Amino acid sequence: MSVNAVLQIVLSISIIAMIAFVIVVLNQLRATLVNVSELAKDVDSELIPLIQKAQITLDEVNSELERVDGIVTTFQEVSDKVQNSTVIAKGVAKKVVSTPVLGFAGAVGTARAVLGNIVGRRSK
Repeated sequence: MSVNAVLQIVLSISIIAMIAFVIVVLNQLRATLVNVSELAKDVDSELIPLIQKAQITLDEVNSELERVDGIVTTFQEVSDKVQNSTVIAKGVAKKVVSTPVLGFAGAVGTARAVLGNIVGRRSK
């Protein structure tokens, strides 16, 4: 056999080996793509209900936040009204208590002056 014939046989065997290798790789690639396709189908079937449940949960959270916001607003209004009532009550209490106390203090002062005058006249 000539060198040329041996090279042709080696080249032919190499090409057949490469074709066999490519066939094995393509077969593995097909199996991988089938698995990826099944995984995508599973994710789609699981993901859509999860998204729907998340939307329902977000809607419920938003409604609760609105309710809490209403409660906080009402509490703020009540707090403002209590503060205003306290200021008014302090003013009324000051007038109610201070007017009689000042009148009593004036009466005591006058009585003291009168008694001082009476005692002062007797001692003379």
